[in-house]
Amino acid sequence: MNKFDQLLQQAIRTPGLNVVIKKDRRGLLITFQNERRQRIEISHKQDHHIMSSVILNRKQVEVLGRTQVLARLWQRNRSTNVVNFSLDQSGQLIGQIEQCTDTTNVEELAFYIDLLARECDRFEYVLTGKDLQ
Repeated sequence: MNKFDQLLQQAIRTPGLNVVIKKDRRGLLITFQNERRQRIEISHKQDHHIMSSVILNRKQVEVLGRTQVLARLWQRNRSTNVVNFSLDQSGQLIGQIEQCTDTTNVEELAFYIDLLARECDRFEYVLTGKDLQ
């Protein structure tokens, strides 16, 4: 088990989180107290780990209108310093946090998981009024 996987296992069990985090083969499934859910996928790029969560799939983006979604994500990016919102290569609206693996500790990773899930879930609700996960 590498350092990041060890940190992730510890972060999932961090006391005081107001969410339930379950790890599966696709990443993490975060369930909030109000039963809303958000999925986070984790990938690695050189010495960084990237946590991503899909807010809207491509079809949902098209239904709302790409121009409107781009305007809203631009506004969101102006109001947050940690989560980056964008359209990925397949046209999905995603939220993402990228962090250097070597300098991340358990508390920071738990914070990032919780923050990414909350910000993406909140943006999903603002755009659709639904829980799409």
